[in-house]
Amino acid sequence: MAPGAARIHSRPARLLRRQDFVRVQSGGRRFRRPHLVLLVDAGEHAAARVGYTISRKVGNSVVRNRVRRRLRELVRAQAELLAPHYDYVIIATPAAATADFATLRHEVSDALDAAARWTKQARTSAVPTREA
Repeated sequence: MAPGAARIHSRPARLLRRQDFVRVQSGGRRFRRPHLVLLVDAGEHAAARVGYTISRKVGNSVVRNRVRRRLRELVRAQAELLAPHYDYVIIATPAAATADFATLRHEVSDALDAAARWTKQARTSAVPTREA
């Protein structure tokens, strides 16, 4: 397990407030994949924070919770790719309900790799700041 991976879904490391989700969704960088969309934006906290959006279009509550559990596990396993001072929102598409675990693993890994490259470039070019 990566250092800090167990804490990635602790209360401070999760996006919980609607205004945080809206901020990331309106101003964040998008990384689209067939079964999910990863949004990344500079955050105000020292640790990386992750939030999940699984709408009713994905399926009933059983299906949505299964997709959410899978995505959480996949992000937890690759927590080392999450840059500090950034907030992440993962939006599941309706196709995620029928995707197998290996497919989701590949897409999450690919999206997090792309986001890691982008955040690394953004950190080296300028320190991310949020204007109030």
